[in-house]
Amino acid sequence: MGGVYEDSRGTVWSPSSNAVGLLTFANGRIGTVPGVPAGPVEAVTEDAQHDMWIAHRTAGLMRMKPGGRAEVISDRYTFSSKRIATMVADPSDGSLWLGLWTGEVENVVDGQPRARFDLLGQHPRTRVNHIRIQEDGSVWASTRRGISRIKDGRVVELSTGLAPTCEDALWSLRADRRVWILTRCGVAWSDSVDLDARVSSAEDGGRPEARFRLLEPWDGIYRELGLAIIGHTTTPYVFAPKMARTADGRIWATSGDEIVTIDPRRIPFNKLPPPVHVQALVSDGRLFEPQADMRIPPQPRNLRIDYTGLSLKALDRMQFRYRLDGWDKTWQEAGNRRQAFYTDLSPGNYRFQVIAANDSGVWNRVGDTLAFTIEPAWWQRTDLRIGAALVVCLMLFAFYRLRVNRLARMLEAEMASRREIGRLYSDLQDRESRVRRLFNANIIGIFTWHLDGRILDTNEAFARIVGYDTSELVSGRREWKDLMPPEWDPTDDRIMSEMLATGVATPFEAEYIRKDGARVPVLIGAALFDAKPGEGVAFVLDLSERRMAERAARESDRRSHEMERRLADANRVASVGYLSAMIAHEVNQPLSGVMTNASTVLRMLDARPPAGEGIRDVVQRIIRDGNRAAEVIRRLRAMFSGKAPTLAAVDLNDAVREVVDMARKDLEKARIDVRLELDERLPVVNGDRIQLQQVILNLLRNASEAMGGVHDRPRHLLIRTWRETPDSICLAVRDAGVGLPAGDPEKLFDAFYSGTSGGMGIGLFVSRSIIERHQGRLWAESNQDHGLTLVFCLPVERTRNQGEDAARFDVVDPSH
Repeated sequence: MGGVYEDSRGTVWSPSSNAVGLLTFANGRIGTVPGVPAGPVEAVTEDAQHDMWIAHRTAGLMRMKPGGRAEVISDRYTFSSKRIATMVADPSDGSLWLGLWTGEVENVVDGQPRARFDLLGQHPRTRVNHIRIQEDGSVWASTRRGISRIKDGRVVELSTGLAPTCEDALWSLRADRRVWILTRCGVAWSDSVDLDARVSSAEDGGRPEARFRLLEPWDGIYRELGLAIIGHTTTPYVFAPKMARTADGRIWATSGDEIVTIDPRRIPFNKLPPPVHVQALVSDGRLFEPQADMRIPPQPRNLRIDYTGLSLKALDRMQFRYRLDGWDKTWQEAGNRRQAFYTDLSPGNYRFQVIAANDSGVWNRVGDTLAFTIEPAWWQRTDLRIGAALVVCLMLFAFYRLRVNRLARMLEAEMASRREIGRLYSDLQDRESRVRRLFNANIIGIFTWHLDGRILDTNEAFARIVGYDTSELVSGRREWKDLMPPEWDPTDDRIMSEMLATGVATPFEAEYIRKDGARVPVLIGAALFDAKPGEGVAFVLDLSERRMAERAARESDRRSHEMERRLADANRVASVGYLSAMIAHEVNQPLSGVMTNASTVLRMLDARPPAGEGIRDVVQRIIRDGNRAAEVIRRLRAMFSGKAPTLAAVDLNDAVREVVDMARKDLEKARIDVRLELDERLPVVNGDRIQLQQVILNLLRNASEAMGGVHDRPRHLLIRTWRETPDSICLAVRDAGVGLPAGDPEKLFDAFYSGTSGGMGIGLFVSRSIIERHQGRLWAESNQDHGLTLVFCLPVERTRNQGEDAARFDVVDPSH
């Protein structure tokens, strides 16, 4: 038998959890229910229309009208879907409240769900033990996490405030001014007014905890270990109901395999409020006894207030609340703790108040108080702060006067400099012609463009790539959009969108349509001008030779030497692509400066009378920007001219600094922090400077790509040089990237192997070839924390002085 239920007609219904199903007892006879199939029945209840509702484990939710047969209303609530654990009818509207084994509560009308409430959320799923409907229409559910109230579509969950092992509420009952619950630890009660207040507090964001009192031996209930406790742990939900109130006011409850009766009128009640006393105040380990005009030294880091209360019955069941006026906004629940802690209190006057309740919940609302003052430090004094504010105001006024005087002197100097404008105009034209020669150096294809498709200017190198004359491109008859292949969709151009958002387009490979209709593969890098929105510059490199080299390299393994040479060329071309966006920035800035300063000079000359003062400074800035642009092109031309290797004395530190300066913009864009640790006493090496710089650049590129996907730690990059032996020097590049590949680390140096999705896989292969041709060696080491270190060592250029000093060199630990 799984329980008993008595309807309004006096018939007793007994659901069973076995195959017997549902039995009735009326007029001294036991019978079955027509229409109810054999099988376990979970729960039975009666609604306001005297219809009986039956929760059958396999058939589902059934209804039986008076004098009729039970019919299945919904097959939704079965063992395989939503198994019902408990059920009660709502007397206000005739609906049903179902507690499910999934920890959910559903409100059902005629078998159709009207509302659903999840009481457990992300916690492990377990059954709803009991549902109770109160006179005000609120629904109370008992679960393994305590009790929950459902009202106006909102759920408020409260823990019982008992020990963690006693949180499982099996049943609840309201009688007079008390709410009773049955837990695994026994019977507990709470004042109904206090419970309602705690629900309201939890709705407003307060602590979601009720305060139930567990009946103990003081109350006449003994909870010794026996069959009752074992029953609670084995069959906590077999019988229903688990609690009931008889007409004489007694509370009856099942306790495992025993029945407990409680007379609430005879529960001992302690009416005496407990006395409360503040004992001491401890500030940073210093004890202060309570006294009048108590003063605490400035800046207390840790402050503790000790208090106590007296109860001659159950000292461990006393409850305390305290509040520090001027700091706490509400009363702080201390439970049975007899200390209050505060940190970093500000200077000022404070009043500490503590109250206590005895084991029956009777509060001493007066409690005890302690007033004290925290002294301010010297810099926290009000008069000192006012004085400091006055000093700051005086300093601001003095700064204002100095600024006005400085602006007056600057205006006077500007007027004097305008007299030099006429004399410097001819120099301006000469500087402008130098910039034009720089543009027409024809190292790589360069053209300026507008977003509307116009080609504003171009050099001969770009015209040769696309097979047009320069005049055809700049005349307006051909737009840069006409050079794009037919499959290019201007409405879905990711690269153009990226450039409009960041000002720079990452170098990318594409194809142009030549004048003769042929396609030419190119590597393009582009950037927008800062001073002229809608206009920009593009750098174009013809990749035809690289494509031919790639095809030739795949033809035969027998041409290994030729493949190595072509891979080196391909790596050099890829390096141009890596630097093209950086070069665009480097050339863009001086060119923009030249154009802006030239426009300034023209405006100064057009003034009436012409303003001659200041033109010298403007023209000097034009000269500076022109030289900067020429230096960028000179470096690019020197590094990628493709000349035969030239052996000479090379200062490895100077080569490192030059490569880092060229790649600094791109490294900063990738948010990489570069640090140099160069041994200034290094001797020179005998080698080709351009090839060694190419190796250094490949190592930087490898480190930058390895840290491209790193977001959980800083992107540090360290470049070190040191003297390994009297006859060799070394260089190491340490990154914080993804580290060595799994398996053989020598795969890093295989041709076409890349650890990143965007790499070509030839940089390290070519770098090792170059180092070995210089009688050196290149290898990789795994870092202890993150990333890897690439190291190469080269023989030094021996001279007489170096031979004499070889015995005095400092050996450096490369793992440092």
